[in-house]
Amino acid sequence: MNQPVIVGLDVGGTKTASLCGSMSGEILWKTEALTGAQRGFKPVFDQIVALAEEALSMASGNAVALSVSIGGPLDVLRGVINSPPNLPGWGS
Repeated sequence: MNQPVIVGLDVGGTKTASLCGSMSGEILWKTEALTGAQRGFKPVFDQIVALAEEALSMASGNAVALSVSIGGPLDVLRGVINSPPNLPGWGS
């Protein structure tokens, strides 16, 4: 991909998706993996990082933004996820 792209992550209790999208909203590349939320924070977080790295490699260094969607509750002011029910062990 030789154009600027947005890297996106959608983290859920069942699956996590990673993608590269164009500035106009077109999905250029996408992959999904089972989250396995019962494994706890560290293994799931490591998997999320690996999916983000894969998306960044697909972006060929042209990523201009990263967008992350993850369930709450969320303390927006502090940027902290507060024990989401679909991600056990992610408590603050």
